[in-house]
Amino acid sequence: MSRRATAVLGLAAVAGGALAPHLLARPVAGAALSAIVLFGAVSIIALSRFLKRRGIDPLDPAVAFPLATVAWFAVASLPLLSDREGHRPPLSPRAWLLVVPALAAFGLGVRVAPRPPSSRRLPAHAAARFEPRRLLAVLATLFALAAAALGAVWTRSGVPFLSGSLEEMRLTAISSGWTRAVALLLVPVATLVLAHAATLGRGEKLRAPFILLLAASLVLLAATGGRGFVIIPIGTGIVLFHVLRRPLSLGRFAALGLLLALFSSAYLAVRGMSHYGTNTYVEYLSTITHLPDPLAPLAPVVLGLRASPVAFGELLDVVPREVPFQLGRFLVAPLVSFLPGHQAWAPEFIQGALRHEFPGFGEPATIFGSFYLDFGVPGVLAGSFLTGLAWSALRRRFEAMRDLLHAILLAQAAVLVLLSIYGDVYGGLVFFLFVSGICFVVIALAGARPASAPPEVS
Repeated sequence: MSRRATAVLGLAAVAGGALAPHLLARPVAGAALSAIVLFGAVSIIALSRFLKRRGIDPLDPAVAFPLATVAWFAVASLPLLSDREGHRPPLSPRAWLLVVPALAAFGLGVRVAPRPPSSRRLPAHAAARFEPRRLLAVLATLFALAAAALGAVWTRSGVPFLSGSLEEMRLTAISSGWTRAVALLLVPVATLVLAHAATLGRGEKLRAPFILLLAASLVLLAATGGRGFVIIPIGTGIVLFHVLRRPLSLGRFAALGLLLALFSSAYLAVRGMSHYGTNTYVEYLSTITHLPDPLAPLAPVVLGLRASPVAFGELLDVVPREVPFQLGRFLVAPLVSFLPGHQAWAPEFIQGALRHEFPGFGEPATIFGSFYLDFGVPGVLAGSFLTGLAWSALRRRFEAMRDLLHAILLAQAAVLVLLSIYGDVYGGLVFFLFVSGICFVVIALAGARPASAPPEVS
C-alpha cells in the first residue's frame, strides 16, 4: 500500500476512533456513519490515483468545485445527525434540482473562459521571486501599521478573543469597516510570507524574521475573533505551494482540509467556552448534535457540513413566498462594507428570514444562497457561470504568465470560492480586491525581476 493510501486510511481510522463513543451510543446511525467515513476514505484514495494517472490537477476548477460541492451537499442530505434539537431535516431533494444546473453553468463558465494571447506567454522558468531584504522591510512596515492600529482599538475596548463579552465585541468588530480594514492588513502579510516560502528552492529555508512575522500576524488575526481571517491565508499558502513548488494530490488536499476543519472546530470551542462558560457551551453543543460531552467540541465540524446546504434548501421554501427577492441588495453590500456604521450582510438577513435563533453572526447558505436571495433561479445560474469563468480565466492567465502576482490571485480565488460552498461568495469580493491590491504593491516593491525571457521562435 502506498504512503498516500496509508495516510488517508490512517485519518479515517482516527476519525472512526474519535467517534467511537457516539457510535456505541447510537449503533444504527453509528454503523451508517462508520460506513460513510470508510467510503469517503476509499473514494479519496481512488479519485487521487485516477487524477494522478490521467495527469489532472485536483485544483482544476472543473474538478475541485463540482467535487467539493457534490460531497458537501451529499453529506447534508443524509439523515444521520440532527442539529438544533432535531428541528432541521436533511437537505430537501428540491435543492438538488437547482444545484445540478448550477454546476453545469459553472462548468460552462470554466469552458468558455478567455485565454491570454500566445504572444504574452513566458517560459515556466521565468516565474519571479522576491528580493528577501526588501520584502522583509515592506512586510514589517505593514505589520507595524496594522499592529499599532489594532493595539489602539483594543486598548479602549479590549481584545475580542479574550473578552468576557466576546460575542458582542466580535460582532461589533467585524461589523466595523475600520476595524475590519485594519485587521485585513495582516492577511497579505501572512500570504506574502507564505508566497515567499513557496518560491524558495529545495535547499533554502525560510528565515527566522519571516517566521516571526507569519506567526505574529496569524496570532493577531485570531485575536480578532474571526477564524476565517486565519484560515484564508493558510489555505492560500497551501495552494501557492501547489502551484509554485510541488503539486499536491487530492488525498493531501483532503488531509490538509481536515486539519483546517479541526482547527476551526477547536477555535470555535475555545471562543464559545470563553464566552458562555465551559459547561453551558458543551451542554448546548451536546444537545444540538447528540454528541457525547467529550466529543461536543467537534460539533462545529458536524454542523458546518450540513447547516449551510440545509439553510439553502430552507431558503428555497421562504423566498419569494414569504420574503421577496432582494434584486441586488446583497450584491452591492460588500462594496459599502467599509463605510461607518453597521452594514447588513446576506448571512445576517438569512438568519432573520429563516427565524433561526442561535449564537453567531449569521446564517450562511452556501455560494448559491446569496445568488438566489438576490435574483432567484436566474441569479444562481448566472452567478455560478461567472464564478467558473473568473476562476478559470485566472488559472489560464497564471499558466501563461507564471508570475507571483497571478499565482497569488489564483490561490486566493481558489480558496475563497471553495470556502464559499460553506458561506457566501459576495463577502469575498472586496476581501479579494483589498488583499490583491496590497499584494500588487508589495510585489512591485519587493519582487525580484526574472531574467529576460529568450525571444519566442515563430
